[in-house]
Amino acid sequence: MFNHPRVLVAALLLGAGMAVPTAHADDLRNAGERLQDRKEIRRDWRGLADDRADLNRLSDLVTRWGDARTAKDQATQSRLEQRIAAELRTDLRETGTQAGDTRREVRRDRRELGSDRREVRDDRRGLRDAKR
Repeated sequence: MFNHPRVLVAALLLGAGMAVPTAHADDLRNAGERLQDRKEIRRDWRGLADDRADLNRLSDLVTRWGDARTAKDQATQSRLEQRIAAELRTDLRETGTQAGDTRREVRRDRRELGSDRREVRDDRRGLRDAKR
């Protein structure tokens, strides 16, 4: 098939031309994945800071509740119990939202993993074919 040098050169150029757009597309996809990963990391750090603030706020309320209990101040104790319950309800809602975000992130990561596995399989196949 490649008896003539021009045919061989044309075939090599055609093959190289087909590989470059694929490599470029892979680079773009990988850049997109890295960007998404960085966004998720920033969101996770913000979430961690928010969780610390929530914990500090709840800890302060519980400490104040304990002081009111020690002082036998029923009115303050009751008011603080309501605020503690409200904090916990808010935290439960946030946790539900975070769980939904985490499920979406896991699905996205699984798709990326499948894509990466296909890419590795294709690269191996290409190397194997190149060795022949």
